[in-house]
Amino acid sequence: AVIDFERREEISSIAMNFIQTRRQRVFYPEKLIISVSDNGKNYREIGVVKNQSAKADSSSQNQKFELKLAKPIMARYIQVKAAISDDKFILTDEIIIY
Repeated sequence: AVIDFERREEISSIAMNFIQTRRQRVFYPEKLIISVSDNGKNYREIGVVKNQSAKADSSSQNQKFELKLAKPIMARYIQVKAAISDDKFILTDEIIIY
């Protein structure tokens, strides 16, 4: 996903909530890769959030993946990539940016 604020904005955290339902092959991403840009073409990576969940049951679960920056940055565009294996699906409800 790419978010365009239409002007440079201060960013201090980026988060996404995911659901996992193993019976339906819906899993948490292996990691989130978060990058920013001022022109929408040249992105620089500002962080990676790795899946820390070790739960192996088949019930539905929710997990928040969040990158909190030590120091706020300015950017116009935010790019979020959720990495997952080809035979799995991911479900998220929103991207939360502060």
